[in-house]
Amino acid sequence: MRCGLRSAATAACPAYSISQQRALALAVRTATSRGQLSSRFLSTGRGSTAYISNSRYPTSTTPVSTDLSSNTQDTPVACPYEPGSTLTVLFAPEGSTTCFPIEVDILKAFTPFTICEALLVAHNHHSLPRKFVIKFADPRFSDPDLHARGYRSPWSAAHDAMFEAGIQNAKRGTWPNFWQRLGGTQTPWAKRPYVEEDDEPMETWVEEMDCWDGILNTVQHEAAVYRVLRPLQGTDVPILYGSCSFAPPDVYPGSLVTRVNGLCMEFIDGARVDHMKIDLDVSEAEARRISPSVLDMMRRVRQFRVLHNDIYARNILIHRDSFRPVLIDFGGASLQPANETLEQWTETVASVNEVNLVRRILKNSGWHNPSPWPKFMECRNGMLNGHGMVNASIEELRPDWRDEYYERIEDAPPNETRVDSEGKEYRWQPLRWRIRKDVKKFDTDFEWRG
Repeated sequence: MRCGLRSAATAACPAYSISQQRALALAVRTATSRGQLSSRFLSTGRGSTAYISNSRYPTSTTPVSTDLSSNTQDTPVACPYEPGSTLTVLFAPEGSTTCFPIEVDILKAFTPFTICEALLVAHNHHSLPRKFVIKFADPRFSDPDLHARGYRSPWSAAHDAMFEAGIQNAKRGTWPNFWQRLGGTQTPWAKRPYVEEDDEPMETWVEEMDCWDGILNTVQHEAAVYRVLRPLQGTDVPILYGSCSFAPPDVYPGSLVTRVNGLCMEFIDGARVDHMKIDLDVSEAEARRISPSVLDMMRRVRQFRVLHNDIYARNILIHRDSFRPVLIDFGGASLQPANETLEQWTETVASVNEVNLVRRILKNSGWHNPSPWPKFMECRNGMLNGHGMVNASIEELRPDWRDEYYERIEDAPPNETRVDSEGKEYRWQPLRWRIRKDVKKFDTDFEWRG
């Protein structure tokens, strides 16, 4: 077994491979881990200890210990990101090397928090709009399901003790150190050594450290993505105003969150597509007018060779006044990796085809009747079933949507019964539908190569 399961959160680090970067959007919400924390890691009384017994790595005769009274171990850490709170943050405008303190009032927390903590804040400083969004990367308050097993309840003093003990073991050489932020050499999971014996406390902590490292890296990575998309800021994606940092109260010295980094971004006064129900929040006619602009937005993002990797209706906002679509949340996005040519990366972006993913979202939301793809009409479900798959997919459409783009082939031949080499019978179907003349098709989205 490898020492340290590859946590999906580590994929947020741009230094990792593209496959690891893509894993963030796909797996971070359903990240799994192995085993429970061993009782060897955290005792039930005072003086919790952490150590390993694996002979592959050096062991310490003096394990790191903490002194936490049992009545405080399970007390959740107070969240400083509650509405009504006031934070003093250091703000650095985008493109500037200087920063200055500003006070912000939290108007709304976009809960439940996922990887980061997104907040709608207000302030009176002249350098920023009255309202904007801060996106902090504080792993203590991210979705518990992202964390290693044993760290998935609300973050508490007990978690602090366990996590800090592991950090000290890594820094002292008792446990392996795969992270630059801990003074080690940043080592991707695939290049880590194998460990023949199980050691649950070490494995669980390594997975949790991977999670923290990935979350803490999201701020820098997302800022890099927004800079690539600078020409689209203010139209298709939010404006990045700059970065900020905040010093949480009651954090022990040397903690990885002594200062929590974040991004300051434009507040989009609008609604998520998944919250806009047909005939309740938006008419079908309005939705069908908006959907082409949503697809065009995604095409413009694609032109910059950015893979969003988290294409869901919740990440597409519709501006309240202008009905302008805006794509948000680029924390798990992928940029061209250093080891791929532009041509190779363009092929990767084309193969993922996020424009078509948006098209499916709009279709499933009842917003959009997708234009037909002529090459799909040529598909055959094997020589024995003929065009049965194509016929079924068209016949399952809403009748008015089907009739908009397709017409029945009245003189289609009847079905045939065919028998394979083993004597099994199949119903072979001819193509029973064709695309109407002069309707718009979307071949170009499948054939795009920049």
